This record gives sequence, structure tokens and C-alpha cells, in this order.
Amino acid sequence: MKIILVGMINSIHLARWIEHLHTYRKFKIYVFPIFPTKIHPKLLNISDIKKNNKNIKIIKIFPWFIIDIYLFKFCKFFFKDFFLLKWFNYNISKLNPKYVHSHELTTSAMLCLKSKLKLKNNFPKWIVTNWGSELYFFYKKKYFKQTLRKILKLSDFYSAECKRDFFLAKKIGTNAKFLDCILNSGGINLKKTAKLSNKILTSSRKIILIKGYHGLFGLSLNAIKAVEKIYKSLKNYKVVIYSSDDIVIEYCKKLHKKINIEIHSTKYSLSENYMYNLFAKSKVYIGLSKSDGISTSLLEAMALRVFPIQSNTSCANEWILNNKTGFIVNPYDINIIKNKILYALKNDSFINTATSINKKIIKEKASSLIIKDKIRNIYK
Repeated sequence: MKIILVGMINSIHLARWIEHLHTYRKFKIYVFPIFPTKIHPKLLNISDIKKNNKNIKIIKIFPWFIIDIYLFKFCKFFFKDFFLLKWFNYNISKLNPKYVHSHELTTSAMLCLKSKLKLKNNFPKWIVTNWGSELYFFYKKKYFKQTLRKILKLSDFYSAECKRDFFLAKKIGTNAKFLDCILNSGGINLKKTAKLSNKILTSSRKIILIKGYHGLFGLSLNAIKAVEKIYKSLKNYKVVIYSSDDIVIEYCKKLHKKINIEIHSTKYSLSENYMYNLFAKSKVYIGLSKSDGISTSLLEAMALRVFPIQSNTSCANEWILNNKTGFIVNPYDINIIKNKILYALKNDSFINTATSINKKIIKEKASSLIIKDKIRNIYK
């Protein structure tokens, strides 16, 4: 069975999704890059470029990928979306796939929509996947509203990783068949996390871990300001901020005298192994955003027995019980966030119990083996 999967080839989420398909010989996956960029190492390692894998093929203009990136950039720059649509339609006609799967709504699905309107009945069965909070956030914007409504109306199948987003799609109106609620990140590798999660009891850990995005979606400065308010209680702790934007790095320069702080810029990606080891040493994880789906970092924190504090703008309520297995907070209420952090740091028995429950939830709902079966089943 041939499937064209349209997406961001530099994305870890897309790479993990395809990873679940690369040994499954019933499918032949053709990956169509939505923009010219380097391929994520995970995807590169299972594709025809690196391993001559006939099961996972990256669609290219030119056989040599290094040259292909520059050729793609050239064509996109001079011919804009006209080139991309022509090239996409050509590959649909040439490959005649059973499914076209757009792996997020705001770029990949928009290209597929243009192709669908052009090819009409000659367009294959269309699967759309909602990433993160795309529908939840972008449907409120005038620029996206009409387009997203058309995508939902004309697609054949719809998948998302939050029940919230199925409810939204139904409310907006769609003719698509709803697929299983599936984690776009491909799930958690429990073999990796099991070795690390029990090395240090949660209550004995000395790191507060903060997701450092602050901009279009992220609100990490609010978490940092909450931590700043309780700096006198953090003498034995280190605050680690990862994926930090420039605005976060600049703000934190003044905190070094008061707080033992470590910052990792978003410009330098940390490996999965490094992040897992960091989670395994952390007592509290804080993820705040204006809008989110089910944060992969939240799931990783739960798997590695870190106590989670997550904003109420996400789907955290579908995974943790507020005030029992984690705290779900208003991301703008710095005083509440401060109090929740303090409570977690001072109540060892509470967080040890909470993180044990969370680890079991991940095993039951987010194991990569469970997600692998769900991913394979949607194409059958």
C-alpha cells in the first residue's frame, strides 16, 4: 500500500511516527517535505537516503539530497507555492497512493487542500492530523478560520491527540471519519525510561525543570518569575531551563546571583538521551503556554517520575488529576504558580505518590508499543 505523508522532515514528531512504520512491509511510505530543510536524524536513518530503505522514501527533485535542498529552496523562492503544488500533484499522479496524510493543519494540510480542490475526485483518500493545539488556537484567527473549515469538510479522516480537538472538529463541522486519539510524538519508549525513572526517588531530586519557550505559544517567563519569588527556598536546588528563547536567556542573566540556574538555548538541540537523564534527576517540571495539545515534555516528565505543573491551556486534564497527580494552573497567575511549586517541594510523600501513579498512566496509555499499533491500524 502506497501512502504519501506530507510534513516537516526536520520534526522529531514526524520522525517518530514514521519510525513505527519503517519495518512494516505492508506499507510503502513516501515522505513529501513541506519545506526545504535538513532531515531529522531519526528519519534520515530509516529512509532510502541513508539506509537504502525501500519502505521509507523521501520525495526529492534531484537524486542527491544535498543538492536537492538547494534546488528546492531555489524553486520555492522563485516560483512560490505554484511550484510546490505542481510538484505535489505530479507525485500524486505518478505514485497513485491509497492515502495522502497531512501531518499537521497549518502548512501540510493547506497544501493538500489546494491539491484536493485542483484534482477533485482524482485526489486520494485524505487523512488530516491535528498537531498540538492547531485547531484550538488557529481556528480563532481570521486568517485560518475559513481554510481550516474547508480542510475539515473535505478530508476523509481526522486524527488528533486530545479528545478536546475531536470535540472542536465536530463543533466546527466535518465530514471526516474520526480515527483513534493518537499521540503524534509516537509515544514513550518505556525501555529507556524504566532504567532511569527509579534511580533517584522523586522527593530526593534537586532540579526544577522549566520548558523555556516564550513567544507565540510559550510563557516560560511566568514560570521563571514564580521561581524568582521563592529564591530563598531554593538554596539546595538547581533551576534548569531548556529550549530557552533569547528573551528568556536575557531575563535570566540577572538571576545568577540569587538562583543556581542552568540555561540551554533553543538554538542548540539537546539529545533525547540527555533530556531523559535530565528528567530523571528533576523533582518538578513546569510547562506553561498560551495554547498546547498534550505536551510531549509533560508525558516524558510523567514517565520519568517528575512532578508536573502544566498550564490549563493544554490537554493536561486528560492525563493528570489536578491537585492529585499534578497541578494544572492558569499560566498568567504567577502567585498561584509560586505557591504550587512551594507545595510540591515541601510535600515529599504527596509527590512520591503522585509520580508513581503518573508512571502507571504512561505505561497504560502512552507506551510506544501501544501507539505503534494505533498508527499502523489507521492505514488499514
